[in-house]
Amino acid sequence: MKEKETLHVYLRVSSAVQKEGVSLEVQEKVAREIAKKNNWKIELYQEGSASSNNENLDKRPQLAKIIFGMREGKIKHLYAWDMDRLSRNKKVSSILLMDMQENKVTLHTNNGVIDTSLRDDMLMLEIKQLFAHHDNVLRTERMKQSKLYAIKKYGVWGGGQLPYGYTTFNKKLVPHEQESKWVQKMFGWYYDGKPLIWIKKQLDKENVIARRGGLFSTGSIMRLFQNTHYMGEYIHTDKESGEVIELTCEPIVDEKIWKFVQTKIRENKDRYRQVGKTTKNFYLLRHLMFCGCCGSKMHGLIKPKFRRNYYYCPKKGKDWKKGKLQEEQKWVRGKIGEHGCDNTRSVNIANMDNLVLTKVLETLKNSSLLKETFKREVLKEKQIGNKDDWEYERVLRLARNDRNKLKRKVEEYRSSLATIETNLILGDIEDKELTQQVKDKLVQKFQTAKDDLEKSRLRIEELEQQSLWIDWLSKYQDKYLDWEKFSKEELQDALNKFVERIEVNWDAETQSHNVLIRFKLPLVKDGIDYNDPDDKGKGYKVKDGSTDERGSIPVKSPWETKKDQENLATLQPHSTVTDFARFLG
Repeated sequence: MKEKETLHVYLRVSSAVQKEGVSLEVQEKVAREIAKKNNWKIELYQEGSASSNNENLDKRPQLAKIIFGMREGKIKHLYAWDMDRLSRNKKVSSILLMDMQENKVTLHTNNGVIDTSLRDDMLMLEIKQLFAHHDNVLRTERMKQSKLYAIKKYGVWGGGQLPYGYTTFNKKLVPHEQESKWVQKMFGWYYDGKPLIWIKKQLDKENVIARRGGLFSTGSIMRLFQNTHYMGEYIHTDKESGEVIELTCEPIVDEKIWKFVQTKIRENKDRYRQVGKTTKNFYLLRHLMFCGCCGSKMHGLIKPKFRRNYYYCPKKGKDWKKGKLQEEQKWVRGKIGEHGCDNTRSVNIANMDNLVLTKVLETLKNSSLLKETFKREVLKEKQIGNKDDWEYERVLRLARNDRNKLKRKVEEYRSSLATIETNLILGDIEDKELTQQVKDKLVQKFQTAKDDLEKSRLRIEELEQQSLWIDWLSKYQDKYLDWEKFSKEELQDALNKFVERIEVNWDAETQSHNVLIRFKLPLVKDGIDYNDPDDKGKGYKVKDGSTDERGSIPVKSPWETKKDQENLATLQPHSTVTDFARFLG
């Protein structure tokens, strides 16, 4: 007796099909009716709700099983609701059609039987697949546009792993009740000066689990600190178009604390890069110094035995180590092609430290802004004892409120533009010319609002910097201009508060180093503008100066006397504080 043939049934649904009422149960019922009518056995391959757009066969094991079954000649009758249920992907569909044709498999669908051995049936099947592929492309594009529209208009989470400290509610980022508290603690600890390893130990004691599972590492804590979500801002980049969307969420950490932590991280990174082999020596300025020729961070070298005590540009040596220069070029002075640097002379550490300290202190003593800040804020705090009463704190709060209003305005314009762009793409607008005009005006307003937001951001950074100064002035109010009484660490702290960077250039013509000191705020030669010069009692305003101060350090000729060499050698190693006090007399 001839063995019964088998109808192999592939079952799969998507959310779209379920809405049409074509569930797994309906598909199986139709398949069983076909099998009963032909007196066949039935074997089910239930893929569930796997997307037909996901063509990785390792994620669609039942479809892969069918393909191998056809190639082994075990499958002669295959059922699917329609060809779309098997695949909408052009490449995979072609493979399926080829395997069905080569192995003489008959396809049974809801719309009839397709005999793959007949040319006309195959032609119709291929045409259907082309339409199915086209429909799939359109559907995918609409889904992507809808998702992008929701991100732009409503600020929904774009997918991917959630940042630690957040969860989603109505598809938007919101602080996680427990995790957000740990985020605040971590930032607070680092703000208070606790090292990363100490923070890790506290988290380990409480068995705090990171987002990917397991305990936090110092690296994961550092990455967490640099996440902008915690101050209420983040960027979503669309993978298809590359469009960058600026978004907001509820902040977990105060913006001032977040920015302070970023500054501290940058300073620590600079220190780490340069300390390495020379941790036993203290360099007052190295973390602030840059080569004015190539932009590299300046390095320092102290070797009393060899009378070496200088800052230098390391680019030539680094390029040689990286193999960018030949062995014979290592000792050639100056730039060679694109490598090396023309800043060929090192600068004496004591001379450099004294020049910078003198210039900075002179600027601070003469700065009207600093004097006014000290008088209006620090002395006021001494009398009232309440930081919230500081003028800068009040102005800073107002500036942040204004920025939040600008943020909302930018989001409103972005949302409106998203609506218009989506409607244009979907063809839901009749008067496209008028809509384009509206869009152009919105784009203009959107850009203006973004420019205003950037100006607001810069203003807030300036106010925050001034607020940090007030903290520093308050800390050293009894001796804030008596730097000769400072320890070397206090001197470095003072420079960090006021100086942005120091650039050093070698001038071969004058045989001197030209030094540029860039302050964080315009303090150089600022002044007072009286409302009425004849009656100074009517008030005044502080006039901004420049951020740049300059100086030079001449280098003695090679023919300087032996006595001068010995005097210079007595500075090795030197005490910055002692030298500076001696320099001031």
